[in-house]
Amino acid sequence: MVAGCAHDGIHGEPATESISTLSSSSSSFSNTPPTTTSTNNSPAKGTTFDGCAAVTDADLASWEVDPVSRQDAHNIAFGQNVRGCMWVGPKWGVKIYAVDANLDQLEQPQKRFDRQERIQIGSRSGWLVHTSNAMGCAVAIPSQQSVAAVQVDLKTDLTEQHYDQCPLALQIMKQIEPKIP
Repeated sequence: MVAGCAHDGIHGEPATESISTLSSSSSSFSNTPPTTTSTNNSPAKGTTFDGCAAVTDADLASWEVDPVSRQDAHNIAFGQNVRGCMWVGPKWGVKIYAVDANLDQLEQPQKRFDRQERIQIGSRSGWLVHTSNAMGCAVAIPSQQSVAAVQVDLKTDLTEQHYDQCPLALQIMKQIEPKIP
C-alpha cells in the first residue's frame, strides 16, 4: 500500500512518482516560513516538514488536546513510516506528520473509507478520508516530494456516536498549511 488511512493514518512507502508542491495562496500567512526539519534519519525523506514544530501550545489547546501529551508519531503503533507528533485530549487524538506517499493512490475507492473527498487547502489539492469504522479522519496535502497529513482519531464514546471529526481535521490543516513547505 502506497497511501491510505485507517485508524493508524496515512501510510506510505517511497513514492514512485513525484508529487509537485503548490505554494500557499494564503495572504495572511504569506511571510510565515515553512516549518522544517532535517530528513537524514527520517522515515519521511521526501519533505522537510516538521509537524511537531508546526503548532503552538495555544493551537493544541484550541483543538482540545493537551500540549504535554506530545508523543513521537514514529513510535506509536503503525507509525514506523511517519515523522511527526501526536497529542491527546479527552475526546480525541491529533496527529500531524509527514509521510512518503503518493496522493494519487487515494483516487481509487477503498473499502476502509466511507468518505474519500478531493479538497483544496490554500493552493494545494489534497484528500480527506474518513474511516468506515468512524474512528479516524485524515487530511493529506502535498509537501515537497511527499505528503503532510493531519489526522483526528476519536476516543471510543465519540466513535460510537459517529461524531464527525473531519471539520476539525480540515480546520487544523488550513491553520498549519502556510507552514508546510
